Amino acid sequence: MREGLTRRQVIGGLAVGGPLAALGLAACGGDDGDAAAAAGTSVARDHSVPQEASFDPGPPVAPREPHTTFPAEAPPRSTTRRHEIVFEVDEHLREIAPDRTMLAWGFNIPGRPGRVPSPVLRVTEGDRIDFTLRNTGSLQHSMDFHAAKISWSRHYGAVDPGEEASFSWIAKVPGVFMYHCGVPPVLLHVGQGQHGMIIVDPKDESLLPPAREFAICQTDLYPGRNGEISDYARLQKGDPEFVVFNGYANQYTGENALRIEKGERVRVFVQNAGPSRWSAFHVIGALFDRVFVEGIYRENLTRGSQTLNLAPSQGAVVEFTVEEEGSYPFVSHDFHDHAKGAFGLFTTNGEKTAASG
Repeated sequence: MREGLTRRQVIGGLAVGGPLAALGLAACGGDDGDAAAAAGTSVARDHSVPQEASFDPGPPVAPREPHTTFPAEAPPRSTTRRHEIVFEVDEHLREIAPDRTMLAWGFNIPGRPGRVPSPVLRVTEGDRIDFTLRNTGSLQHSMDFHAAKISWSRHYGAVDPGEEASFSWIAKVPGVFMYHCGVPPVLLHVGQGQHGMIIVDPKDESLLPPAREFAICQTDLYPGRNGEISDYARLQKGDPEFVVFNGYANQYTGENALRIEKGERVRVFVQNAGPSRWSAFHVIGALFDRVFVEGIYRENLTRGSQTLNLAPSQGAVVEFTVEEEGSYPFVSHDFHDHAKGAFGLFTTNGEKTAASG
């Protein structure tokens, strides 16, 4: 029997080592039941479930339309100081490369089509976020905002199918942060696509002056056979079939290259969602004039950088200008991952033909 997880394990939040181990946390001074009680949620206690079993994905999910390019332009800076954000769980087949699909679990705004990564959110330092997760999926899911300084046990509990949960928080630290499902095994839920980026702008607008802005998220993908969930054995080994920007292999090439202009300031909000591979973000033919890693502060600013190194979940801001008309590839300079789909192009408007990858 191939290595994997049963549907019962996922619904019950069980993984090798228990729920806290799957979250990367230790049960200090208590057990998972104590944390769940504080969160108002329940944790399954049946540890007799076998660790090696086939995952039952349930009934087939209807495929969506053919792949369309994920918008890479960052949303504009927000002028609202209080944000009401509602996410619904979205389960659908998605194309991740030509003739290659996988069953995705994601978050979407009600009334909008589901995408992976999930929507890019943008707020400002000091803003209040009132968040609601509606679990319209078939398994337990939850929400973990890396930008929030709030209690995991009180706010990040699992939400059962058909239920919803809400909490509020203040964005106190500017930067580029990950949000994701935290239901064990987190490795699987993030690997299935339950993640996104939230940009927290600094109050000091001079730190991020006007520029052409993009949001690019790197993820590693481990699809099983077409239309199935991830290959959990490959997930555990950290051996992806694809490494991609914004959910699809090599999508920003040819006519879909990202357009910039010679001499203009380009700003890229970069995130590595993992779940397991590091990112070495590099733009061929350019140097990063300004880099903010893990926070947007004057004292955090780096000037002159060739490659941005990000561990899974980390985010940063890079800025550059190009001095000649032409195409400028952006890649993960871990060429093992570049060869698996972590490739795209910035192309100036004066370039007649954008090269393809």
